[in-house]
Amino acid sequence: GKYWYDYKTFCFLLNDYFHLQPYFTDEHDKEYELLFQIHHVLFRKNLIRFGCVEVEEKRYKYDWHREITRFRPTALGLSVFHKAVHENYL
Repeated sequence: GKYWYDYKTFCFLLNDYFHLQPYFTDEHDKEYELLFQIHHVLFRKNLIRFGCVEVEEKRYKYDWHREITRFRPTALGLSVFHKAVHENYL
């Protein structure tokens, strides 16, 4: 894809659409937990690993501490999404 999408906005839209809030247990910082879980489970374990998205990250002092700022789908990611939506692939 040629368009970049804001990561936080995407996460909040997923939260609203799928009503994810009841699944988060950290009463003090549900926003952090939401962003962390989507980053770790959806992006790192799936979309990035299989080459479905390209990400831009903000890096912090330590290399392991990164925050996705925006992302865009790759050609493979668009193809998989198209199959899932239009061909009932999933």
